[in-house]
Amino acid sequence: MAQTHDSHAEHYLEATRAEAHRLHAHAERLRVEASALMERGHQASAIALIAEQRALELDEVLGRAPQLRLDVARPHAAVTATGDAA
Repeated sequence: MAQTHDSHAEHYLEATRAEAHRLHAHAERLRVEASALMERGHQASAIALIAEQRALELDEVLGRAPQLRLDVARPHAAVTATGDAA
């Protein structure tokens, strides 16, 4: 009976080690995935900052050119610096 108990204990120990190994491997995969997602997040943030800077630049340009008038009735008409359709 002691041998059966030892056999069960050994089997349990092997199963526990295998599960710990599986969980460790899964944690490593998650770390790699998290790192890749963080890198993509940094890249997206950089792109967003550039887009926001460009929007601010355009706001500044539009703020300095109040004489610019867009003809919404004729969207394809060229607009001169004074706002007159060409």
